[in-house]
Amino acid sequence: MQNDQIYSEIINFVSTRDDVLNIENDLDLLEKSIYEEKENFDFVLKNKIKKTFADTISKLTEGQNKEEVIKKIKEFLEKIEFLEITIPKEPSEILIEKITNWLQKNTDHKIALDIKVDPKIIAGATFSYKGKFFDGSINKLINETLNSF
Repeated sequence: MQNDQIYSEIINFVSTRDDVLNIENDLDLLEKSIYEEKENFDFVLKNKIKKTFADTISKLTEGQNKEEVIKKIKEFLEKIEFLEITIPKEPSEILIEKITNWLQKNTDHKIALDIKVDPKIIAGATFSYKGKFFDGSINKLINETLNSF
């Protein structure tokens, strides 16, 4: 099982920090089920994991050591970096998808969004990544304008 194949299969399920946490929880369930008799790997895959993700895991583990595949997926997830974005309201799935697609096309990094909601931001967003901060909110423009008087 090549790391590139795992990346190309799993990255489609990762847009946000919550996605990463959900995948990690699913992988923990699957890992624990490998040696169970009652709720074994196939049972958990079929009954406790979302179908699209379960289908991908099934494809990745077919003919492979399940523990090793899960380990590689977890290693991949640990390498994901997070772009913290603070916005005034919960984003739509379409907005998350657009931002995520842009990041995948325009950066060489494995980046997921860490979305924060702050209604004090009137419009726009703030971004934080690896200790760097960018304020693209209208609040900044208002404060700059008011301070210039």
